[in-house]
Amino acid sequence: MNTGKVQAMHTSHAKEQTENNTTSWIGCYPGNKKEISKGQTFLANSGGSLEGIEVLPTFVNQPAEVLLTIHDYDADTRKWGEQLGSAKVSISQSDCGKWIRFNIPNLQLSKGKFYGFKLASHNSFIGIAEAVGSAKNPPLSEGREWKFEDNGNTDSFRYMSLAFKIAVKAA
Repeated sequence: MNTGKVQAMHTSHAKEQTENNTTSWIGCYPGNKKEISKGQTFLANSGGSLEGIEVLPTFVNQPAEVLLTIHDYDADTRKWGEQLGSAKVSISQSDCGKWIRFNIPNLQLSKGKFYGFKLASHNSFIGIAEAVGSAKNPPLSEGREWKFEDNGNTDSFRYMSLAFKIAVKAA
């Protein structure tokens, strides 16, 4: 697992969705013990060595660590596969409105393949920028936003997408 934070990326993007018109929530809801994590699936536009994944926090109720895991994803069956890598980043209120990067070195992404990443925080309540579209006009045509509850319940939404950037270095 890699830890660290870098604010800027200078590589090409295998996929990005930067529209932001609402907020998705991860962590523990205040006054409620239910823990929520979120996920985003995507089709890689290009292949190469994964440099990092960025997301845009919009709210942090207290400084916390956020864990990102990246997985294989089967779009036909909507099943999350093997975890391929992970990274932790510490964030605070001062990070709101800034892209935060999760560095995941030594992982090759293949062009035309689906992947998914999950975000979790066990000690805070964090808002992550997202876009909501419609069934006819989703913000990301080849991917879904996912919601995971600690009781095992899951949901996925074709018309919603986290705001994210996937940076790769061409092979």
